[in-house]
Amino acid sequence: MSHTARSTLIRWAIVATPIVAIVVLPAPHAVTPPAWRMLGIFVATIIGVILQPMPMGAVVIAGLTAAVFAGAVTLEKALGGWANPLVWLVFTAFLMSRA
Repeated sequence: MSHTARSTLIRWAIVATPIVAIVVLPAPHAVTPPAWRMLGIFVATIIGVILQPMPMGAVVIAGLTAAVFAGAVTLEKALGGWANPLVWLVFTAFLMSRA
């Protein structure tokens, strides 16, 4: 196995750790199971954005997809944020900063 492949595999293992921990640990009494799953997905997404096992956009879309498939949020709620003009302002700022 090459050094690059090993590095990517280690990054994915670190990203998957919060999700596995959340599945194994019981949810606190005050937290609903969907919210508990969402915490694991959120933490894993943030770690994925930092470690970049794949590009940032792909990590975020994977987190969004995982949240929907895990039942943490509905598809309408998950995609509802894209209708917010502030999201497009931040997206445009990222595009301009890269240019």
